[in-house]
Amino acid sequence: PGAAVAAQAGQVIYVHPGSPTGVTVLKANQLLQGAGESYSLNGLTIAAGAAPTLGGTITLADNDAVRALNVNGNGSAAISATGLSGNETLTGVSVTAGSSGLSLTNMNGSFTTSGGAISGATNGVAITGGSGTVTIASPITTTTGHSVSVATRTGATVTFSGAISDTGTGILLNANTGSTIAFTGGMSIATGGNPAFTATGGGTVTATQNNGGIVNTLSASASALNVTNTQIGASGLTFRNISSIGGTSTGIILDNTGTSGGNGGLTVTGNGTTTSGGRISGKTGADGVLVGTGIYLNGTKSPAFNRMELFQFTNSAIVGRNVAGFLLADSSIDGAGDAAGVNEGPVMFGLPNPSGVNGLSGTALIRNTPINGGFENNVTVYGQSGTMSLTIDRNTLNPPDCKIEANGGTSGAQGVLVRLEGSAVGTVAINGCTMRGNRDAAVHATALGTSSLTLTVDQNSISNNGQGNRGVVLTNGGDAALAATISSNTFESLPQPAVQMGQTIGAASATSILRATVINNDFDSSNPASANTIVATVGGSAGAASRTRLLVQDNYAHHYGLQPAVLIEATDPSSAPVVDMTFAYNHFDMAEVGAPGSGVNGPLGLIVQNTQASSANMCGNITPNTFHWIPIESGTGGGISLRQGGANVFKLERGTQTLATPAATVLALNNGMHSGGPAPGPPDLPGSTTGIVGTISVVENGTCKLPSAP
Repeated sequence: PGAAVAAQAGQVIYVHPGSPTGVTVLKANQLLQGAGESYSLNGLTIAAGAAPTLGGTITLADNDAVRALNVNGNGSAAISATGLSGNETLTGVSVTAGSSGLSLTNMNGSFTTSGGAISGATNGVAITGGSGTVTIASPITTTTGHSVSVATRTGATVTFSGAISDTGTGILLNANTGSTIAFTGGMSIATGGNPAFTATGGGTVTATQNNGGIVNTLSASASALNVTNTQIGASGLTFRNISSIGGTSTGIILDNTGTSGGNGGLTVTGNGTTTSGGRISGKTGADGVLVGTGIYLNGTKSPAFNRMELFQFTNSAIVGRNVAGFLLADSSIDGAGDAAGVNEGPVMFGLPNPSGVNGLSGTALIRNTPINGGFENNVTVYGQSGTMSLTIDRNTLNPPDCKIEANGGTSGAQGVLVRLEGSAVGTVAINGCTMRGNRDAAVHATALGTSSLTLTVDQNSISNNGQGNRGVVLTNGGDAALAATISSNTFESLPQPAVQMGQTIGAASATSILRATVINNDFDSSNPASANTIVATVGGSAGAASRTRLLVQDNYAHHYGLQPAVLIEATDPSSAPVVDMTFAYNHFDMAEVGAPGSGVNGPLGLIVQNTQASSANMCGNITPNTFHWIPIESGTGGGISLRQGGANVFKLERGTQTLATPAATVLALNNGMHSGGPAPGPPDLPGSTTGIVGTISVVENGTCKLPSAP
């Protein structure tokens, strides 16, 4: 300290080994050189020795350099700088104690550290204000206060390239408008009941993995990661593991972090093992997205969660609002929500009208992730505007796999609910998943307003498992378009329709269109109490010719109930739907419900009803199909009935017959009805179980429109 008082600006102060104490106030352009490394000047060389430890604060002036020594700040900041505009450098300087290791206020020049370490201080680095470039390459270790605190910066970049270890109160960034804070050296933050990493109030933040050394991990029962009203920079935030168990604080919060081309997103990587990406669980609290919730996403871009386990939330596991891109892979979610009608559950994107909020835009993927235990729905996506694409699938046969199952026993609703409103455009694909015990329906897709939704449900296993009722439900209304392909799925033991579709009664306009392709599925409705296997209820607003196009082809069904296997009908007498249907190459097994000879007959295979007092226009291509009825004793059931009435029009394509052939004959000869044992069984009984009610016109093949190429 005495040498510092005597030295003039621009001079060198050399500190020999030892432990001098007192405040050291430097002047401009000075070098404070410790004995921890060799020093040469004008032909004189001093060999390196033990690094001295200065007891007290070092206060810097413009363009100072400090080298090769240790600093114990005692109860004050170890190294302090205020209002400087020069270039400051610390090389091989270690902090061993102090209220702060580095305290930098209104730094408008540059500040750089290399070598050395910051440990033992209550707070590691505290930076307030300023617009100069700061680079901290020294590792930082704290056990009580903040390892890093940066506030009210107005420009330039602050970079932490050394490893950070914090078991105190975590990293705090606040109100750094105009400044970027970058972490490139890896961090291990475990703060218990204190937030681990908080960035709020402005500026830009990034964190990249240091895979050559320490990786980024966060752990806290409070919020492990909270980035609010702060942009995530293009290089993103990358963490190996983020965990938050217990309490009311949301584990991860990304709120208004930016969705533009210059923004990045959060990525949780894991490292190849299940749950290695972290666990978030046991969050409780009254209904609200920031209590009792695992992950909250709003106005953020491309969050990606890999190998994470989320379970037991009184509200939601994942909440998303205005999220541009999303990934959840090789993870699991189990148990979310405790109240009906408050939009909570395992995965909850957007909010419905009125006052709806958009959920997703861009590309979203949920892969190899079991999602179970929703109080109502397991996966919910509401869309109001923009364009989104969501895929739910698996790419491996090994656990954790793709499972959507077992929502609430009394309150459970949909396995996957997708509802587009407003002007939203969406593509949703659900492929290769097991969907069991979703109490209302496995998949429910709705398009309203002027929205457009394209849905693919392919190679899934959909079953009752004790409480599931319906399989896939499709509805559209307003001017909306809904196109669905339901292919190569197995439906088992559902007491209500496996596939149910139609317009929202009284709401679908002449502009609306429902296109549905149901192809190559295996239906097992072996419960005598089962309802129809496939139902299409078509209609629309009064006088409007809402449009429906159906293709039901190459399906195999075991239908052993009282209701018709397939029912297609116009039910709203005030509407005028236009329906084109193709029912081809299907095989349906039906059975007598009662004991042989009881008089309780099996169901019809297909009923198409166009009997309401409206002006519906139906066109059917029904050829060739096989309806196989067991047993032979009663001799009824298993066939087709077309019912026409009122002012409606019903056109039947001729198939293998001529235009002059009566409609009943066309129907009978284009389809095989037979009774007895397993197909092919006894000779076909053409026409024996077909029925025509009303006037059906026979028309040329190709008259009926297909929904799309299957």
